[in-house]
Amino acid sequence: MVFETGYFPQSVFCEHMHDIALQKPDGFYTCVGMRSHYGLDGVHTYMMSLAHRSYLISGMSFGHELYRENQITGSFGFDMLPTLHTSVSVTLLNYWIKDHSSRYGYALHMSAYYEKGDLLLGGWLNNVNTPRFNDVDAIPMVYTIRVQYTMQNNLTFILAARGTHEWLPFYNAGISWAIYRSLVVGVGANTDPLYYEYMLRIPVGRIAILYTGTMHEYLGFSHNIQLTFEL
Repeated sequence: MVFETGYFPQSVFCEHMHDIALQKPDGFYTCVGMRSHYGLDGVHTYMMSLAHRSYLISGMSFGHELYRENQITGSFGFDMLPTLHTSVSVTLLNYWIKDHSSRYGYALHMSAYYEKGDLLLGGWLNNVNTPRFNDVDAIPMVYTIRVQYTMQNNLTFILAARGTHEWLPFYNAGISWAIYRSLVVGVGANTDPLYYEYMLRIPVGRIAILYTGTMHEYLGFSHNIQLTFEL
């Protein structure tokens, strides 16, 4: 399958990086990052995003010198009610095989979150139009239902159910703790495939470093580091 690594967020702790309905920045917010994939030589994901109030533009590229998947996304977020945050997105898709083929498509995304005090409840649908590149390569519609609760502004519990119309849902859970001045640590787990997650966020003024990683029993470790800057 194509674009399979992008079906779901890289970590339960960085889901907000790709959804303007969860970000709601007051000013400009930019992010650049890179992810390794379980020690596979030369296989990386590169990402970059720029958000301002209700708008988000992001790009992502996954693969190596022989095969690559590219995405460019434009998102618009708006509040249907003071407590209901929503967004819609369009993603341009391209994948190519060196000296063989290059194919294009697009995907539609929508999300909605209800926020009341310390409780956040909502989710999203991605690939609503079920992008198809040929008779073989297609991307299924995927979904997430997410519950998040924060206690006293420093301890956050997250539980997400994810899946497609063809798969039974799997679950992604995490707990994060804001220790001191937005220094945050977190641990989590995913059920299918089974792996463990960990996170560290270090703020330095308007800059923040976000590190997330996963540990798979047989594949080993995968690392993701992102640098964010707020204006």
